Amino acid sequence: MFHLRSIPLLMAFSLGAALGCADGEADCDPQTEILVLYGSDTTDQEDTTRCEAAPASCGDAPDCECLRGQKLANGLNLDFCLDEGECDDSDDVVYVVCPGG
Repeated sequence: MFHLRSIPLLMAFSLGAALGCADGEADCDPQTEILVLYGSDTTDQEDTTRCEAAPASCGDAPDCECLRGQKLANGLNLDFCLDEGECDDSDDVVYVVCPGG
């Protein structure tokens, strides 16, 4: 049975999951998201890691090959990341490194 006092607990769990992904933990959904490290090697800003929606053309099985020629929703051309950075699809979640500037 669902109790009203469960609502704060559910809200805290949802917020924790969202923040975990925003902080770069690999809590991404492996069927719909990829983990992207945005580097900042020549600026004073820190590198950031975020879960990003995988391109729709990858279907429910994103891998490094399907990312070629694609853009993320934020406009980032993944070819730059694949050519200048790296991609690893050996774990559950595809991990892409995009070097900074």
